[in-house]
Amino acid sequence: RMIYDTIDYFVSHGKTVFFDAEHFFDGFRADPGYALETLRAAAQAGAQRLVLCDTNGGSFPADIADGVRA
Repeated sequence: RMIYDTIDYFVSHGKTVFFDAEHFFDGFRADPGYALETLRAAAQAGAQRLVLCDTNGGSFPADIADGVRA
């Protein structure tokens, strides 16, 4: 809800929002459903882009592909 409300607020004030999903691939590995729900909330609120981050650089290419595909 916090993601949606924050993005919705800025979009309603004419701002372009890029949602930077910091630690996305770590989160996806731990709880894929929750990680994807954060992206859905951002998209539904009007984020122009969803930026998937491998913040610590520890994901293997196959892990990145799985997360992006999902």
